[in-house]
Amino acid sequence: MTDNILKCNFIEKELVDINFAEKELINIELAVIDVIPRKTYITELSDVLVTTPANGDILIYKDNYWRNKEVVFGETPTKINSKRFRTNKNYLSTSLQVFLNGIKEKEITQISSSLFEFSIDTEIEDTIEVNYIEA
Repeated sequence: MTDNILKCNFIEKELVDINFAEKELINIELAVIDVIPRKTYITELSDVLVTTPANGDILIYKDNYWRNKEVVFGETPTKINSKRFRTNKNYLSTSLQVFLNGIKEKEITQISSSLFEFSIDTEIEDTIEVNYIEA
């Protein structure tokens, strides 16, 4: 290996030594893999099933797909008897919130995906409201 010395003059008139050395160049080919798909719309994704989207919908992951679902707030359920009520739509069991006269109830039993029951009888003048995510 041979070292060569080059002297350069800079504007400040200082001398600087530059040493050159023989180096072996390696040719490397780079392959770029784009792991993030470039999509413009959510409907272009392969694992998303959006049907009749509406303002306020949310996405939930179910059966290997993201699906849009409605969030229901302040619905008055249909009274079946003094304890049992039916929602207008099926709900996700973990999402049901029931309010009796404005107070969130903890003592309810879910009978099905649209039926629930209080542990006590409700009165005619009671106000029942529910919040839930559509199943």
